Amino acid sequence: MHSALKHQLLTDFQGRRVDYPADRTTIHLIEEQARRAPQRPALLWDDTCLTYGEIIELAAAWAGELRRRGLRRGDLLPVITAGGQELAVVMLAAMKLGAPFVPIDDAWPEHRLHESVAALRPPLAVRTGPGPVPGLGVPVLRVTGTGAPDGVGPVRDAVPGTDELIYGFFTSGSTGTPKCALNGHLGLLNRFLTMTRRFGAGPDVVLQNSRHVFDSSMWQLLWPLTKGSRVVLPRREGVLDLTRTIDEIARHRVTMTDFVPSVFNTLVDLLDSDPGLPARLSSLRHLLIGGEAIDPSAVRSFRELLPEVRLTNTYGPTECSIGSVFHEISDADTGPIPIGRPIDNTCAVLLDGNGALVTPGQVGEIHLGGDCLGAGYLHDPARTAEAFVENPFPELPGRRLYRSGDLAWQRPDGLLMFVGRQDQQVKLGGVLIDLLEVEAAVASHPQVAQARAVIHGEGDLRSLVCCVTTDATLTSTELDAHSRALLPAHAVPRTFLLLDRMPLTPNGKTDRRALAELASLRLAGQAGGGRLTAQEEAVAALWRELLADLRGADPGPEADFYALGGTSLTLQRLSAAMHRALGVRVPPRHLAAAATLREQAALLHQDGAGPDDRALLLADIARASVLRPGPGPTPTGEPLEVLLTGMTGFIGAHVLGELLDRTDAVVHCLLRSSGQADRVAEVMARLGRSHDARRIVLVPGDLAQPRLGLSTKAWTRLAGRVDSLLHCGALVNLALGYPGLRAPNVVGTGELLRLATTGRPKRLHHLSTLGVFPDEDGRERVLEEDPLPEELPEDGYSRSKWAAEQLLTAARARGVPVTVHRLGEVMPHSLTGAGNRHAQLDLLLRACARLGLSPRTTAVTDWTPVDEVATAVVGALGTGRDNETFHLLRPEAVPLEQVMAALAELVPLRPVDYPDFYRAVAAGGDESPLLTFLPEPDTDGLNALFRNGHLRFSAKRGTELADSCGLAWHPTTDTELLNCTRWIVHNS
Repeated sequence: MHSALKHQLLTDFQGRRVDYPADRTTIHLIEEQARRAPQRPALLWDDTCLTYGEIIELAAAWAGELRRRGLRRGDLLPVITAGGQELAVVMLAAMKLGAPFVPIDDAWPEHRLHESVAALRPPLAVRTGPGPVPGLGVPVLRVTGTGAPDGVGPVRDAVPGTDELIYGFFTSGSTGTPKCALNGHLGLLNRFLTMTRRFGAGPDVVLQNSRHVFDSSMWQLLWPLTKGSRVVLPRREGVLDLTRTIDEIARHRVTMTDFVPSVFNTLVDLLDSDPGLPARLSSLRHLLIGGEAIDPSAVRSFRELLPEVRLTNTYGPTECSIGSVFHEISDADTGPIPIGRPIDNTCAVLLDGNGALVTPGQVGEIHLGGDCLGAGYLHDPARTAEAFVENPFPELPGRRLYRSGDLAWQRPDGLLMFVGRQDQQVKLGGVLIDLLEVEAAVASHPQVAQARAVIHGEGDLRSLVCCVTTDATLTSTELDAHSRALLPAHAVPRTFLLLDRMPLTPNGKTDRRALAELASLRLAGQAGGGRLTAQEEAVAALWRELLADLRGADPGPEADFYALGGTSLTLQRLSAAMHRALGVRVPPRHLAAAATLREQAALLHQDGAGPDDRALLLADIARASVLRPGPGPTPTGEPLEVLLTGMTGFIGAHVLGELLDRTDAVVHCLLRSSGQADRVAEVMARLGRSHDARRIVLVPGDLAQPRLGLSTKAWTRLAGRVDSLLHCGALVNLALGYPGLRAPNVVGTGELLRLATTGRPKRLHHLSTLGVFPDEDGRERVLEEDPLPEELPEDGYSRSKWAAEQLLTAARARGVPVTVHRLGEVMPHSLTGAGNRHAQLDLLLRACARLGLSPRTTAVTDWTPVDEVATAVVGALGTGRDNETFHLLRPEAVPLEQVMAALAELVPLRPVDYPDFYRAVAAGGDESPLLTFLPEPDTDGLNALFRNGHLRFSAKRGTELADSCGLAWHPTTDTELLNCTRWIVHNS
C-alpha cells in the first residue's frame, strides 16, 4: 500500500483530536448544571418530575447510604431494575463514590440473575422500584420512589477521574455464560462532549427509548443531564407500542430519541398508514438510528414525511462506550446508508485476517480504538486479550484496538459501509444474540440431543428458530419454559422445531441453510386450515401480507400468529393495517394477548356492534347459572377479611384507603404480578395516607384467568379466609368491543362469584356503571330497583358491565348476597382535587390549559367525588346492605362552562366555538387520548360526551346510603372546582 493511501486511511479518515476538561467526568458536568439551575426539570416519569437540584440531592443521600453499607471506590455495584427514575439516581450516586454500576434486568431468569451478580463479587446490590428482592447471597438495598434514606450523611463531592471505570453491561457469551463488558469515564465523557458539539448545547427533551440493560440507554438517560436538558422516562408494559411512543413524543414535545432500524422501519409504516400521525412528531429535531443495517427506502420515506428531522446513523459495540462511528444522513444518501466515520478522539480501521489494512472497496473486520475503548471483560483476561489486540499503527492513538467481529468496506471518501457479522452472532431488533449461547441453553435440557439455532425470515420479519433432536417425548412448551429459565427474553427462540436428525453439509457439519429452509416449510405447514368467518378472513388477508410463512397459504381459525413468525414489530404493522384496511383501531398490546386468528378477529368488534356479541354474552351468562351459596350463615356487619380487586385503579385505591381507615379488616389485594408489592406503598403515598402493612395481603393473580390465576391450594385458602369480596377491578377501554373486554370484566366477575360460593358464604359488592342502560330504551327515569333492559348498550365496555350484572342478578336470585354500585362520572377528590389522569374531563381540561382555549358549550356533567364514592361503597359493606343496587350520584349536575371558569382563574383561556377547539386539539398533535373521545366537529360537541345522570337516574337509595355514612351530599361547590383545576394546572 503506497504511503499516501496509508496516510489517508490512518489519519485523514480518523476522528479529530479534541481536548478534554482535565478535572471533570460526567457526574461533574451534571452537578454543574444543578448548581446553575436547581429548579430546572431533569427527569419526567409518570406523574413525577425531579428537578436538577432534587436529583443531585437524592444522589448525594443515596451515595451516603451506599457508603455506610460498605460500597467503596472501585467496587462494582449491581443494580437490579426495571428502569425508571430510581435507576438514574442510583447511577449518579454510584458515580459520586467512584463505584462502577452494572444494570441487571429484573426480568432475567433467576439463574442468569444470580450468575451475573455473583460474577461482580459486590459488597451489596441495589434493587430499584417495585418487585421482589431476590436472594442473591449479598445484602440488597431497596431504592423506591423519590424519597431519601434517613439518618445518613450525604456525599457532596464526586471523586472519580477519567481513568476510572464508570459502568458495565452484560452481553451474550458463546459459552452460555454472560460476559460483562467494562467501560471507563473517559469513553463516556468523550461520547457526550462529542454529541454536544455535534447536536448543540441548547436544551433538548430526550425520550429514553432503549431498555435500561442496553448501553444505548446511557446517552438517552445521562447525556441530556450534562447540558441542562430534560429526560422523559416512559413506563413500559412489556409490549412494544409505537402508537404510545408517538403519544409520549407529542405529549412531552420530545426533540430527540433513538430507534433501532427494525423498529424505525415499523414506525415509518405506521406514519404512512395514518396521515395524522406525522404531525404529532413535529417537535422532533434529531433522531439517532443504530444497532442494525438501515433500510434506505424507510429513510427516504421518513425524510419525506418529516423533512425537518435530522437523522444520524450510529455504530459501536458495547465494548467501546456505546458508539463511536456516526453518519449524518443527507440527500446524497440515495443507496445503502453508510455507518459513517469515527467521532472525535476515536479511530476505526478495516483489517484483513493477517491484521493488515484493506484498501477502499475491500471487505475487512472493523477495529476500533482511541478514547472510546473499554477495559475489556470482567475476570476474563483470555477473552479480553482475544478481543482487545495490540495496536500496530503508531498513527492511531492508544495501545490497543478492539476487534468488533463486524465486517465492512470503505468508500473512497472514508465512509464505512456495514456488511455483517463474521461469527455466530446475529442482531435481532438491534440486540446482539449469540446463536451458540442459545444452542448451549437449549441443549442443556436433559432430553435434548442436539440444538441448532437459525434465523428465519427476512428483513424485519426475521425471528429466532431453534431446531432440536431428541429420543424422548418433548414439547415446544417444555423447551420454551426451559429456555426462559436460562436466557433473557430477547434470546428465547420464537419457535422450536423437533427433528429426527440435523441436515449436514458434505463435510459433516450442520447445514444451517438447509435448516432455515426446513423451518420455512415446517412453519408454513402449521398454518392449518378450516372455514373462516368474515372477520377471520379479513384478518387472514392481513396475515398473508405480513407473515412470510403464509404467503400463498390459508390459515385456519386456530393458526398461531407467533408460530408463523409473528413478532412485536409485526404486531405494530398488523395494528396499523387493521386501521388502514378495516377502519378499526386495535392497540398492539391487545393483539399481543390474542395469539390465534380467531382471537385476533374477535378484537375487530371494538365499536360494540359485533353481530356475535349477544350469543357470546348469553353463553358467558349461562356459565354462572349453576352457582349457589355455600352452607352456613351469611356474614353481616363489619367485614373481617376482604378480597379487593382493582386496588391500583383510581377508584380502587381510594376504596383501599377507606377500608383501612374505616374498618379493622385485613385486605387481600388481587394484583396481576407478585412483582407489584411496592404498588401498595406507592398508591397510599399518592393518596397522602399512611397504612399498616400488616393489614394488607398481596394475592398475585389475574381476573381474566380461571380461578383468578390462583393455584388450587391458594384458591381454597383464600375461599376459607375472606368473608367479603369488593370488586372494583375492570378493564376500562372504550375503544375495545365486548370480545376484547369479556375476559377480565365478565369471566372475571364469574370467577369471583365462584369464589363467593366456595366454602363459607361470602357477600360480593360490585362496581358497575349507569351505562348498562342504553340512552334510548324507552324509560324516562330509571329506578335502582328496575331490572336490566333486554336491549344491549352501544359500547363494548358497557356491554361487558351489562353482562356482569346479569351474572350477579342470576346469582342474587339463587341466594348469593350481591350488591351492585352503579356509578356515573367519578370526579376528583373533593378536598385535594386529585383526579384520574385518564378520565375524559381530566384530558379535556389539560388540553384547555395547554392550548389556552375553552370551548363554548351547554354541556353538563355528573360530579361525584371519588372519595365520597369510596366512603359510600365501604359504608355499604359495613352496614349489611348486601342485596341492593345503588346509584351513587351527587345531586345536581355541573355546567362544563362553570368548570372552565374555575380553570380560567388560574390560566388565561380564550372562548372558542367547539369546531375551532376540536381543530386546535387535532392540530396540536399532543392530545391523542382526548381525540379518541372527542366528538367530531359537526356533531353536538361536548353534549355528546357528558351527561346529567340525575335527569334520568333515580339515586334515592344511593342518597340514603350516603346519609348513613355521614356524607352530606350537596351540590358541587366553587371551592371543589377550584381544587380540581389547581391540581390539573399543577400536574400538567
